[in-house]
Amino acid sequence: MKLISKLKNNKFGIFAILILIAIIFFSSIYVFSCNQDHGKNPIDGIAEERSQILLTGNGYSMNYEQEQEYLKEEEKRHEIIQNNQEQIARETGNTHEITESIQEKKENEEKKESIIEDKGGSVDNNSSSDGDGNKGSGNGGKPSEGSDSDKDENGGSGGKGPGNGNDGDNTGGNIDESKLPTIICSLENGQEISGNFLGFTVKGISYKKEVISSFNMNVLANGNRLGSTGENSDGSYSFKTSKYLQDGLNEIAVTVTDKDGNTATKKYLINVDINGERPRTGTVRVILDARTVGKGILMDLNVPLYDQDNAYMVVDRAFKQAGITPVWQNSTNEFGGVYLASVIYPGIFANWTYDLIPAPLKEKLDDEGVTEQGIPSDINKIGEKDIYQWSGWCYDIDGTPGDFTENGMAVEQVDDRDVITVAFTLHMVYEFNGTWFSRGEW
Repeated sequence: MKLISKLKNNKFGIFAILILIAIIFFSSIYVFSCNQDHGKNPIDGIAEERSQILLTGNGYSMNYEQEQEYLKEEEKRHEIIQNNQEQIARETGNTHEITESIQEKKENEEKKESIIEDKGGSVDNNSSSDGDGNKGSGNGGKPSEGSDSDKDENGGSGGKGPGNGNDGDNTGGNIDESKLPTIICSLENGQEISGNFLGFTVKGISYKKEVISSFNMNVLANGNRLGSTGENSDGSYSFKTSKYLQDGLNEIAVTVTDKDGNTATKKYLINVDINGERPRTGTVRVILDARTVGKGILMDLNVPLYDQDNAYMVVDRAFKQAGITPVWQNSTNEFGGVYLASVIYPGIFANWTYDLIPAPLKEKLDDEGVTEQGIPSDINKIGEKDIYQWSGWCYDIDGTPGDFTENGMAVEQVDDRDVITVAFTLHMVYEFNGTWFSRGEW
């Protein structure tokens, strides 16, 4: 009874003890929960899934919101700096120089700020390169051989010989001027040309005094690349064109690149009278010979020879003069690789038989077992692989029987009073070149 009476008298003390016990209990629970492993702190270190940019310091990073805030602050800082510099410029009168300095500094800083972190990546700020990865070489690519196209028989003439030239203009970037290649071209700026034809020579010399190959030349006529038609004895290269010329002013651009990537360019404005007469240099006789098929001589004409004509141009001119239609292959390149595939001649194979082939030649063909192809279905055309497997058109420039060249017509130059014989061979020129018959006499 005494204990109960004491508890009634001290109920406030008991209440305080209960509160203390509750505090101890809940404190223990809290401490226990704080000691549990919640994994890695998501903001500790660099998280790959968060947007980040590299700044000064090792491993320092920012999230997207921090990036945007930083960029805004940087923009404000640049504006303040620029305003201060412009104020100084107005006071000193040196506006242009200071503006350029501000812009250059801003661009450099923006480049550094915009580098996005890449695993294992690195940036070399001490080197420069062109689009192809060639350091400091500028336009150092090596152009391949281009091509010219169909010609007009009323062409024009261009300069011949090495000509005169000075050091080219630098187009290759920050290259020491003493290392620029020298361009020597036979063209002269403002030169006047009569007729639709232009021929000229180009020679490139490196600062090491080495002659530059045509493969390292890029020659353009009104923006169209020309291919070299051959190397000359002085180390220069010849270029010709007719298709890419226009009446009036024409731009010829010559770019050369040496082995070190140093590049130089020179440009010439040439005034062309498309309808003018080309300088005539002589006369050439052109013969179309179809005796192997029993049709005799189909054409025998004298045609004019113009400055820098090749065999293709002369023979094509003769065909047009005679009203005969040739079929040229690769005629898009008028100065190399072209050959005569066939000739359209009405009725050439009308009522034709193998008996029309000269007897000695027919006997040789049979003895050698040359494969017959049969009579062509098109009686108005004679060309390659007609009648026999290896038949086709061949030609001779100097008129000597048996001396039939293997070079294409477009690479053969022609002189005054030359005789060009275009003949139809039944088997690989053997009946003309002495393989089967002496001097082609059959």
